[in-house]
Amino acid sequence: MTRLSAAQRDTFASQGYLSPLDGLAASEATEHCRQLEKLIAPTGDRPNGRLRNKPHLLLYWAACVVRDARIVDTVAELIGPDDANPHVDAERLRVILRDIFVAAGGQHDDWDAYDRTMVEQRRVAVFVSPTRIYSN
Repeated sequence: MTRLSAAQRDTFASQGYLSPLDGLAASEATEHCRQLEKLIAPTGDRPNGRLRNKPHLLLYWAACVVRDARIVDTVAELIGPDDANPHVDAERLRVILRDIFVAAGGQHDDWDAYDRTMVEQRRVAVFVSPTRIYSN
């Protein structure tokens, strides 16, 4: 088991997130994103109220993600336009969404268009509380 360093814990405490934090392989993360997109497609662009609060209790694949020992011990929260966090304003959310996208291997030719799309689609960031990280 690998514990977070003091610097990582301080970063999480002050910024409200820690990124990048390796856990799943890119192919696994892509598959989970595909399942999430498939789930929210009928609702337009985001999960309904029940799925915004602890979706791992309703969805088998989400439960597998949050219980995967390569990730962390617990799920913390969503942060987005409909899931406010007192430490994250609109500008900070814009930067966080970019950071997550880049950490996942994403690239974009027009970051302003990317930012507008994230706002229009009311995208959220999923955060976990990294108390312990397991590795082999």
